[in-house]
Amino acid sequence: MGRTGTGLPRPHNLFVQQSTPVGNDADGFELPPATEWVFWCACREQPLGYSQEAKGANGESYSYSSIVFSDPGVPKIESGTRIEVREPDGSVRLAGEVKRFSEDLMHVRIWV
Repeated sequence: MGRTGTGLPRPHNLFVQQSTPVGNDADGFELPPATEWVFWCACREQPLGYSQEAKGANGESYSYSSIVFSDPGVPKIESGTRIEVREPDGSVRLAGEVKRFSEDLMHVRIWV
C-alpha cells in the first residue's frame, strides 16, 4: 500500500482517458480520435454502496456512488471525463465519469 506526502494510504491508481485527434482519411473524412488511458496519480477509492444525489456549484444535480481521494496539487479533471481506478495488479476497481472535482487543503475529492 502506497503512502503519499501527507502520510495517508493511497493504495489505488487513477487513470484518465485522453483523446487525441488523428486527422482525416484519404477521402478527407475525419477519423475517430485515438484514446489512451494515462496514469494520473495514486489515490484511494471509497465506494458509498449506494447512489447519492448532490448539486454542483452551477446548481446542476448529479448522482454519484464513489468518491476518489488524492493529494492536493493533482491536476484538475474536468466533469464528464472518463476515469478508471485500478488495483496495484492492474485490475479495474472503478470505471466511470467524473461528476465533480474539488481540491481542499488536505486532499482532492473526485465524485464518480
